[in-house]
Amino acid sequence: MGRGWSWYGFFIGFILILILLSPALGIITENSEKPSVILFLHSYHPTYRWTSDITTGFLEAVGDIGPDSRIAIEYLDWKNYQSDESLQLQKEILSYKYGKESVRLIITADDTALQFILNNRETLFPDVPIVFTGLNGYEELHPDTYDKVTGIVTAINPKETLETMISLFPDTTDIWIVSEETESGNEIRRTIHEATKTLSADIVYHDVGNGTVEEIYNQMERLPPHSLIILGNFSRDTAGKVTDISLFAENIAKHSSVPIFILYDFHSGKGTLGGSIISAKHQGTLAGEMAREILNGRNVNEIPMNLNDSTSYVFDAEVLKKYGISENRIPPDSILINKKPEVIDVYFRELVTAIVIIIILACLLVVLLYLMHQRRKTEHLMQTFINTLPGYVFFKDIKGRYQIANQRLLDSFKHDSQELIGSTDEDIFPHQLAEEYQKNDRTVITSKKPLYIEEDVEITPGIRIPHSTRKVPFLDEHGQVIGLIGLSVDISELKKAHHALEESSRKYYNLFELGWEAIFLIEKGSGNILEANSAASEMYGYSHDELLKMRYQELSMTQDIIEKINNKKPSEVFSIPVTYHIRRDKSSFPVEILGRFFEWNGKWVFVAAIRDITERIRDQKALQKATEKINLFNYLTRTTINNQLFILRGYLDFAIDVVQNADAEKYLERSRNAVRAIDRLVIFMKYYQDLGLKPAVWQNVEEVFIYAISHVSMAGITRELAVPGLFIYADPFLEKVFMHLVENSRLHGGNVQIIRIRTEQDGDDLHLIYEDDGVGISPENKEQILSFSLEGKSGIGLILVREILAITGISITETGEYGKGSRFVMRIPKGGYRFEK
Repeated sequence: MGRGWSWYGFFIGFILILILLSPALGIITENSEKPSVILFLHSYHPTYRWTSDITTGFLEAVGDIGPDSRIAIEYLDWKNYQSDESLQLQKEILSYKYGKESVRLIITADDTALQFILNNRETLFPDVPIVFTGLNGYEELHPDTYDKVTGIVTAINPKETLETMISLFPDTTDIWIVSEETESGNEIRRTIHEATKTLSADIVYHDVGNGTVEEIYNQMERLPPHSLIILGNFSRDTAGKVTDISLFAENIAKHSSVPIFILYDFHSGKGTLGGSIISAKHQGTLAGEMAREILNGRNVNEIPMNLNDSTSYVFDAEVLKKYGISENRIPPDSILINKKPEVIDVYFRELVTAIVIIIILACLLVVLLYLMHQRRKTEHLMQTFINTLPGYVFFKDIKGRYQIANQRLLDSFKHDSQELIGSTDEDIFPHQLAEEYQKNDRTVITSKKPLYIEEDVEITPGIRIPHSTRKVPFLDEHGQVIGLIGLSVDISELKKAHHALEESSRKYYNLFELGWEAIFLIEKGSGNILEANSAASEMYGYSHDELLKMRYQELSMTQDIIEKINNKKPSEVFSIPVTYHIRRDKSSFPVEILGRFFEWNGKWVFVAAIRDITERIRDQKALQKATEKINLFNYLTRTTINNQLFILRGYLDFAIDVVQNADAEKYLERSRNAVRAIDRLVIFMKYYQDLGLKPAVWQNVEEVFIYAISHVSMAGITRELAVPGLFIYADPFLEKVFMHLVENSRLHGGNVQIIRIRTEQDGDDLHLIYEDDGVGISPENKEQILSFSLEGKSGIGLILVREILAITGISITETGEYGKGSRFVMRIPKGGYRFEK
């Protein structure tokens, strides 16, 4: 290989520049030739090993399709995006990319891709032959009922695996079936249970899969003795977390102390024992062979469907040894992996290769010495160029050995150029990553086409960073691949941003679905409903899809409501206290609406939170009726008492005129005072019978205070107001609060000359302080004056002060110093006050 680099070094460097910096050349050529398309549509992401193995098998089987055709591979990524919206976007993408192309053949992998193509065949690819592979749901999709459709059904053989499990471990009492809660996972679980019907009835079978990955790992750590595990398919847990299927098998093996049997080849070599397994690569190979027949002119309807795919016994020699199982006990013709070969077998190829290399080097030594100078110049030119490129740049020969690397790659892995040259991925990276890199390299070399993929790179042990990698085949003058060129760029920050966006979307979606209110996103102007939560469907009786086809006007009994809403300011939070809406069954119900406009997806919409207030209105009406009855009773009681008091006052007046005894007159006068007190109490009842019935409102403290003292004699008293712009949220009887406080100062404060109100801040709360300069209140009466326990007091005005303030959470205490005046402190909680200019 050194000879090729010596003769063509500069030429290779020039081609390297053209390939990395001018990818448009290939695009121009492809667009000009317009080859027909062989479309391979996968259900899942290419990082899913099942998917990549099917692709590998297909590409190897179909071989060279000639210059008149090209293979296009697309992925629905169904495990990550399971929604109708995702499928609709995929349909639009396929229409955009291949609507004007000549699609010659369609290959589908797994159930979702086949169902998608069958559902959209007439609009996307009418009359195009279809070859499916990896199909589990044959009975659900019935592909045999469609024209020009053939393919391979994935027929796992759990019965053979279960029989082997019981044969190798006859004391088994429990078998744990691990498979994900998806369509394919449930189908695998059903097939396993079907196979258990002919086996021992003494074994208990348990389903595992309804939980998170961590919960399943924990469960596997606590399995009882004489248990076995059979692993179906698991790449997505019930929380929506996607995990690598091979990594899941490896982690299960780490957490479990019991043997694990498998049904698929992508679980082998991960610490699992083995079983009768099916190969994804073999599925792709069978599909590739069918595709080759169709491309060679055979009618697709003449190719029978493969309904009984073969499986084979595969066991891990290391795991067999771990559980003390002899190789003689496994089924005949089983394949053993991880079996340590003999030393001569391991190094035979290397020994032969070394001898050949020594002979060749001996013959070419003189030539190499002559050409070394030219090679160094060429390498220096190329190295200078690739060191200016972002990311990791490398060149590997056809055997995967590094020949060139830029300085960034060397610095990251702490190698110098001489250490790296000739190394393979196995020498630098962990085994799993090295296998993945080598597999992608083989795809590029086999297909002779560029490959754009995402690969993890492990620079620090245990820490893998995602990179976007482009690998391009490097051809000699005869069109043969002699190596590949790669450019790998760190995309971890890009993925973090993407994940952050997804997390933000999930959070806002959860907020959208939270609560009992119906929440709508409604387009301004038209009233079209753009989105609705689950509560909206429950409230109105329509399904989510039906609501998205409706306009807001169809739900409202007030037809001009949308015009009123459209007149609101874009940033204004608006509310509609009461309006009436219509359910699907044509029944009407009262609602209140809180909304706000914002810009969404390039258009102005308003979000409306709608609450059904039927129960509230019913309760309000009931309370109103009860209040009316109480007020009527209060009115009748007061009228009756007033009538009797009128009669009693008359008799007392007659008695005073008639009785001449001084002692009797004293008692008659006391009786008259008692009548007056009862009379004042009746008047008080008249004033306050509506206390708390009207809703609280925001009130200007200064204005309310001035209005209150207008009803009280203020002769000789000066007022001081220091509450500018203060508004508090209180009962409409706030005026009576100030009136009773002033009357208390005037009647019981002695020689009061000044009354004042002011404020003090106490954390988030506000103290509204009323004080005078009178005699104050004695210590023994401070607590009692605001309660019913004070004996001998002439009125209950201060008690009503406390009750009026308590309606909106305002407390009142007396903190004045006796002999220096009274001081009432009203504590107003946060949110119950504000200052306005």
